Amino acid sequence: MATLQLPFATPIFTLAMEAGTTIDITSSDALKSISIYNPSSVSSTVKGTGIIGSLASGSISIAENESYNIVVVDPTSVIGDLEIACAEGGALNITAQK
Repeated sequence: MATLQLPFATPIFTLAMEAGTTIDITSSDALKSISIYNPSSVSSTVKGTGIIGSLASGSISIAENESYNIVVVDPTSVIGDLEIACAEGGALNITAQK
């Protein structure tokens, strides 16, 4: 069986998050894209740190079989600060690229 060779210039980061864990993404991680998939029946959350006007960021729930994707459009930009929290009894699959 042949191996599919994809033309990515940077390595792909993958992580199966365990229940009750949190990962903090910062701009210094220099990510260009991130995908968060919830294979479990327990909802987990994603929360940014940005402010628009007087509104602070709030948590977004990711339910069973839902994905949340962030992709930078401007090639000179990176994803800013982001907290991904895997709930107790939950699971999340993370894929990211610099």
